[in-house]
Amino acid sequence: MHSGSIGGDSRWPQLGEAATVNGIGAVLATPIGLYGGPIGACMLFSSSRTWTDDEVLAAEAYASVLAAALELAGEAQRTTVLSHRLQETLQRHEVVEQAKGALMARYGIDAGEASVKLRDLARRSGRPLAEVARSLLRRLDLDPP
Repeated sequence: MHSGSIGGDSRWPQLGEAATVNGIGAVLATPIGLYGGPIGACMLFSSSRTWTDDEVLAAEAYASVLAAALELAGEAQRTTVLSHRLQETLQRHEVVEQAKGALMARYGIDAGEASVKLRDLARRSGRPLAEVARSLLRRLDLDPP
């Protein structure tokens, strides 16, 4: 959308009035598209002007750059969340393995039996396996990771 005289543009009478009061005479709005649809607009304002085809093309190109930057930012955020989840999973696995080792040493059992004992404890207590493992390590005076 673009208008060289927003105050006199019949398509947006209320916007035209507000623009005129604030000294805005011309507006150029280019949609910023992301994931198959518009998510915002790149807005250019001027006190008065007629937008050239080159300016319209430049605004569209800039909106594309903004969309790409937003997409990269979203991907970076998803990667960070995934990284945190992976780190938490590894920490839970580490504490479970340490608890299994403690059970093996204390009761002279193999890894399979230690896994069964730990899972049974978790099931009976209704708590997550990693939480039970951490609790067990504390009771055995071992520092959980």
